[in-house]
Amino acid sequence: MEEHLEILNRLHACEEGKNWASVQENSEACWNNCKRSDWMIWLIRKLNNINININFYKKYACFCARQNWSKIIDQRSKDGIIAAEQYVEGKITIEEMQAARNTATYAAAVAATYAAVDAAATYAADAAAATYVDAAAYVTAAATYAADAAADAAARKQIKIAQCNWIRSQISFAEVMERLK
Repeated sequence: MEEHLEILNRLHACEEGKNWASVQENSEACWNNCKRSDWMIWLIRKLNNINININFYKKYACFCARQNWSKIIDQRSKDGIIAAEQYVEGKITIEEMQAARNTATYAAAVAATYAAVDAAATYAADAAAATYVDAAAYVTAAATYAADAAADAAARKQIKIAQCNWIRSQISFAEVMERLK
């Protein structure tokens, strides 16, 4: 059995993921060709000893929330994303970030529909203030809302690819393999 398939079996990957990986040449091809950010985040979480600090998850949530910036309905939601980014960078206090998050949540809740892009802003702010475990969970929500906000399947696919590319820009294949062995 190929090394990448043995790894996925050992980590109890889903059948869909293992089936996809079975047509990939090797582990590096899996990492480089993956177009499912949720799978990549799952793998990173499984490798809890990987040298990633909580800011990775926080920055990823903000990146996901920004993916539909032009579609964000309410400026308060944009301000929530900006505040989350500033908090992660140490530029504002947690109280300031939480105030912006509360305002962003209110903006999304009072919209005619709970707009997915506005919801992503709330999850980005939640991730910024969260503990390691919570932040990892919040990024999935922010990523999902960002993709769901896209008008069609092709746009959603492009958003997920952009998410994967962002993850690969932060974590090298060599880092992942170092932890898998």
